[in-house]
Amino acid sequence: MSRLARLILRVATMLACLVPIKLVAETLTIGTMNQGIRTQMKIYEPFAAHIEREMRGTEIKNVRLMVVPTADQMADAIRRNEVDIFIDSPLVAGKVARMSGAQPFLRRLQQGSSAHYSVIIAHKDSGISTVTDLEGKTIAFTEPDSCVGYLLPAHIIVKNGLGLREIMSREQLARPGEVNFRFSSHEKNTIYQIATDRVDAAAVSLDSLLSLREARPGEYRIVASSSQFPRQVLLYRDNMDANILSDLRAILLAMPETEEGRHVLRKLENTSGFEDFPKGPNPLFARINMILDDLSAAGIK
Repeated sequence: MSRLARLILRVATMLACLVPIKLVAETLTIGTMNQGIRTQMKIYEPFAAHIEREMRGTEIKNVRLMVVPTADQMADAIRRNEVDIFIDSPLVAGKVARMSGAQPFLRRLQQGSSAHYSVIIAHKDSGISTVTDLEGKTIAFTEPDSCVGYLLPAHIIVKNGLGLREIMSREQLARPGEVNFRFSSHEKNTIYQIATDRVDAAAVSLDSLLSLREARPGEYRIVASSSQFPRQVLLYRDNMDANILSDLRAILLAMPETEEGRHVLRKLENTSGFEDFPKGPNPLFARINMILDDLSAAGIK
């Protein structure tokens, strides 16, 4: 090869290195959060399999799941490009979006219930009828990354001028201006704790309250209710390929239109479908961020 030919080849190689190459991953990863990883995987596996089938003919060849127990771990996975789509309750999604830069995508609807909110309950003979009556008392929450079981009811309490203090045993007395709390790890445990008088109040979903009232009618009152939010929202990784995102959106929106899609949705915790945010994501996430700011100012992360 002549000196000129070698020079031309070298320049061509250098120029090729300067041209940006668009790399599109062949695997789409859907992330969700739960302490019970195996159980959560079983719930989401039919959904992931359906998406994988529907994505045939696109750049995506495989759809996998990643389940982690905490918002910190999920945000870290998104930042490392290990998770493309994240599904969870609005406030938890808001926390993850703040930490990872993930963007709002769609919202998930559940059959029989489009709204999602928290109620603080107490026994009718407890002497607790308002939030301020909780001062010096003990309330049961579910877990730190629970929207209905912690973040929303904690916001109600701090906005009423009370502090929150986690305790390990009921013998620990609340300080003036504070409410003691303990985490139960599951909403069923929260119900058990208030039903057996281990706590003075509890933060639960409306569904759990209705079940409790059915079992023990007339015994429990609602002390306070949070504002309402969509059941769940979806986020997408900020640098995700736009074509893949568009294909996925079309697939998710069309799921209620087929028998197979409806069947898969029912298996996904009685989901009725996915939809765009009716007024765009900004109004919803403004509310979410306001609550998260209030919690952060109160020392609640």
